[in-house]
Amino acid sequence: MKPNQLTEMSEEEVLVQDNLSLIASSLFVCHTEEQVDLSVSFAKFLGATGLTRTNFPLFFRLVATNNPWVVDSLTGERDARLLFSSIPPNPSLIRKAFGILAFLHPDLIYRKTLEAALGIVENAFYDPDDGYAIYKVKIADLNTLGKYLEKDKGQEDPANALILEILDRMSRIGSYNKESAKNVLARHAFNVRFAYFDRRKKMEDTIPQVLLYNASRRRVTTDPTELYREALLRERSKVSKAAP
Repeated sequence: MKPNQLTEMSEEEVLVQDNLSLIASSLFVCHTEEQVDLSVSFAKFLGATGLTRTNFPLFFRLVATNNPWVVDSLTGERDARLLFSSIPPNPSLIRKAFGILAFLHPDLIYRKTLEAALGIVENAFYDPDDGYAIYKVKIADLNTLGKYLEKDKGQEDPANALILEILDRMSRIGSYNKESAKNVLARHAFNVRFAYFDRRKKMEDTIPQVLLYNASRRRVTTDPTELYREALLRERSKVSKAAP
């Protein structure tokens, strides 16, 4: 690489650093139509680029916008549940997944945002003891999973099925390495899962009621600008018509 190329790269890095706050608010806030336009465009570019071990935090940050237009543009036709499956589980990613699940409410979270976060947890705790070695799951994390179980929906509901599967695996934490802390977690995972099946119980009998509070919550989504929205809808229509 020539010296002037190194200088040019350095200038770009300084430019980004000097305007980091503006760039971050433009891409990840999604409060205005123009911000959504920009975030959608970047999501489409990033989705086409592909997930790597270095850019996965950007993928997650776009998922965390919880904006359907952005998340749809990022995932494309991919299964949101498998979006991060190529990335080996790591403490940061697992923590972020539980963080967004804790921050959002079941009435407010977008379906693909939920699936992407749950997919990270599912992948990490496929072997519960291996997952625990990477990230020491807490009672609060198990309660966070439980708040997304909907008793009025059956086990065939995709979100319910996935959460029940994760809790079932977590109920086996410590099967091969007995520790008192693991036993407490395994028992609580079993109790949260059982509360879903027990018709005599409510979920708040097992997890804090405050997590389930839903007084007239309504998801408010900022759409792209009208022209951009129409273009995106046309793209969706073409994809759906091309699908077998």
